[in-house]
Amino acid sequence: MPLAAASIRQAAFLSLWRRRHRAIGGFLAGYLGCWLAAAIVLQGLSGAAASQAAAGSVAILGFMTAMIWQLTPCKARALAECHQTRALAPSGWQADRDCLLYGMQHAAACIRSCWALMLLASLTGHGAAIMLGATGIAWAERYRRLAARPSVLALLGLLALQRSTAG
Repeated sequence: MPLAAASIRQAAFLSLWRRRHRAIGGFLAGYLGCWLAAAIVLQGLSGAAASQAAAGSVAILGFMTAMIWQLTPCKARALAECHQTRALAPSGWQADRDCLLYGMQHAAACIRSCWALMLLASLTGHGAAIMLGATGIAWAERYRRLAARPSVLALLGLLALQRSTAG
């Protein structure tokens, strides 16, 4: 959610003053609805993976998946889409629809960009170190234009940290 703050502000600023709160609500409804659906799918994937293998090997698989994903052109395109805006109608149901669609558009780009980090967090039991590390990587990529190689190195550091705290 903190990574969507700039887009939430953008939805408010692109809307008429009297409907800014409504624009924020529409954006959040679209954004959170998409993330809720993604969370259900990711939780199902991590549950299925955990039942198929030992927890340590599943975590390693999650780290490897996240590292490979960080290096793909699809990841770079999805990350670029996280910065796109959309025109919003000034009033009426069209404005509500546009805010909802803007939230959904932003969430879809975020999900495509961060699905591997979210799956990793789920596979490792949402440990505080992994959650903070994944959030830090996502924030750095979004706002500091962190290249793929440093983010892979950061994931390797998280793997080492997770391995040292797990056993």
